[in-house]
Amino acid sequence: MLNVLKYIFKLFELSNNTLIIRELKEFSQEYKNKTLDIQYYRELSINSNYRIKNDYYLKDKLINVSNLGNEYLDIIETGYNYGKYIVPLVSIMT
Repeated sequence: MLNVLKYIFKLFELSNNTLIIRELKEFSQEYKNKTLDIQYYRELSINSNYRIKNDYYLKDKLINVSNLGNEYLDIIETGYNYGKYIVPLVSIMT
């Protein structure tokens, strides 16, 4: 995730808005569709963990895990990074 942010900020310096918007939208779509490597879904927070989706047995408890493989993409929660980083970047550029 940090590599993507670094790349996008580099584009801010060197490229035109059309390319930046296209790259951001493409990354945003890949992120939402969970087609990226699982490492992109580690939360950029103080704990830097993966968050597992809640099921009805867990109620409001959060489960954070430090290591997961790509086979767990379907059960990880992606809203934190998406809401805190991706959406604001897309909003700035569009």
